[in-house]
Amino acid sequence: MGLLSELRRRNVFRAAIAYVIIAWIILQVGDTLAPALRLEEWVNTALAFFLILGFPIALFLAWVYELTPEGIKLEKHVDRSLSITHISGRKLDYFIIAGLVLALSLLAFDKWVLDPSRDARLLRAMEDAVTEQPAESDATEIVDNSIAVLAEPNRHPTDNLVAYDAYLLGRQKMARRKSNALQEAVGHFSEAIRLDPEYALAYVGLADAYALLGQYGALDDQAVVAQAGPAVERALELNDRLGEAYASLGAVRFRQQDYAGAERAYKTALRLSPNYAPAYHGYGRLLNWGFGRTQEGLALNQTALGLDPLSTPINMAVVEGYHELGRFEDALALCQRIIEIDPDYPRGYTIMADLYWEVFARLDEGIRWLHRAVELDPGNPDHARWLGMVYLDLGDLMAGEYWMREAMRLAPTQHDSMWAAVHLVRYTSSSEEIITAARELLELLPNNLLSLKLLRDADYRAGRGDAALQRFRAAKPDLVDGEDPEVDATNWGFAIEIANILTTLGERQ
Repeated sequence: MGLLSELRRRNVFRAAIAYVIIAWIILQVGDTLAPALRLEEWVNTALAFFLILGFPIALFLAWVYELTPEGIKLEKHVDRSLSITHISGRKLDYFIIAGLVLALSLLAFDKWVLDPSRDARLLRAMEDAVTEQPAESDATEIVDNSIAVLAEPNRHPTDNLVAYDAYLLGRQKMARRKSNALQEAVGHFSEAIRLDPEYALAYVGLADAYALLGQYGALDDQAVVAQAGPAVERALELNDRLGEAYASLGAVRFRQQDYAGAERAYKTALRLSPNYAPAYHGYGRLLNWGFGRTQEGLALNQTALGLDPLSTPINMAVVEGYHELGRFEDALALCQRIIEIDPDYPRGYTIMADLYWEVFARLDEGIRWLHRAVELDPGNPDHARWLGMVYLDLGDLMAGEYWMREAMRLAPTQHDSMWAAVHLVRYTSSSEEIITAARELLELLPNNLLSLKLLRDADYRAGRGDAALQRFRAAKPDLVDGEDPEVDATNWGFAIEIANILTTLGERQ
């Protein structure tokens, strides 16, 4: 009889499986009970060590000894014709099945019952520890564990622990940056406010969730300001020294296109809470998209990344900075890193798609990544818009129209959806309908570059180059009439079109 057959006959394999299952269960129970019993960390380490040490011993005993009706005997003393190893093996099978059921039950209990409450307690402990630190600290200091701190006033943010748990759950949901998770975050923050109407940080969280729904969901700018604005104001009424509230105020001012007001708010936030990573992140976005100071914006986002290196939104802001500066390979590498950090973060896939589509001219790859984003967050209209644009560029008008209309269905009042409607008309309608749609969009968004370009083309066909210039002058008078116009990341597209129009009109200088 071969060695494997003999191992099988003596139930050594079954004993090994049973031992592993029971050892795993013991470790899980120990890991759960250790904090409650206030045991030192070395206790679980020692337990794991002895269980590992016991494994070869258990296998040796299973090989050497055999269970008989008369009790345990050395295997060499048992008559093979009287051996009952087949019966013992069946009992071990039942034991293994029972162990597996118990192990799966423990996994489910840990996943759905213990894990959420454990995370909430952990975050609460982290924030409690922060409140004990001094109020002032160096703006460039990075905490040892690389997690951005929330610098409450030096007091517990609320005496209502149920409200505090609701707040922490809201922050967990908000970190996912998915449209449905952000709606859930709004619910958690609202519950925290209901339980403690003077809980300033809960109002901050509520404002942030609404602001993010304008970026990742279906809210338009007016709705964001209407919902987030009062929440920020209430937070500042409760505590006008709360840096987090000023960071949220900066986000609201940004939505209002009050860039100077947004910058003042972010500077105040950083003065009051110099280790608050979202303030650097928000200020960086303002400098990039509001002022066209891309290099400065990237530097601020890199500072935020030093405070919170695993934050997917901050990593993504750095990617966007790389993209704007033409550092496409760096952007692609960091996008891949973001997906490694959080494979369920949809924005990582949309920026990856944009790089393959617009930079590397791989539209097929762009479509693949965008479909993954839609799978993860089907309620985000941005994903549908981008898919529509890529399909239209590929010439698949049916698919392009489907996704553009899906974007309009998800967010009918967002300006981007109106832009999507005009973009769709370019591919599917007559020139007269294109002109009509462009004019309608331009009435709503006087600086919309797509509408200006479409109307410019119509003016060219009619021999009215001066009319096209007048429209661009109304949108960007500093570029047309300024003696030394400054071109930056916010207006370079307009500058190129104005230069083309002037060249067409014979004004090459």
